[in-house]
Amino acid sequence: MAFAGSVFSNSPLSLETYPVAAVTYLESEGLLDQGHRVAHFDFVGNYLQLRYGERARVFIDDRVDMYPARVSRDYRTLLAARPGALEVLDRHRVDVVLWDRGYPLTALLEQTDDWEQVFRDDDWLVFRRQSS
Repeated sequence: MAFAGSVFSNSPLSLETYPVAAVTYLESEGLLDQGHRVAHFDFVGNYLQLRYGERARVFIDDRVDMYPARVSRDYRTLLAARPGALEVLDRHRVDVVLWDRGYPLTALLEQTDDWEQVFRDDDWLVFRRQSS
């Protein structure tokens, strides 16, 4: 009986590695609305779908076989911040980037005047494209 009680008292889903605070920020600022395009990690796409259901608009999720090969290549370019990463963001008309601080894309975005960091916590950064 004690085992059953402990099973139901603990949350079956751990969100520790997900950008919960960053996504809450995006929502509060209206950056998840129709007029914005957010680039993010594939597993963050899954989190957005979990959190918002059918309303979620994702750049990519971990079902890579569901996306055109070009999107998967573009995602790998962003992950490694390969040459052309900024062009990928332009081509997809991304105006918000939610990215793990430990990946090189964040350093690339910090080096350009076109992007402004608008959120940061211990693990995640949010950048917003500057208006031209």
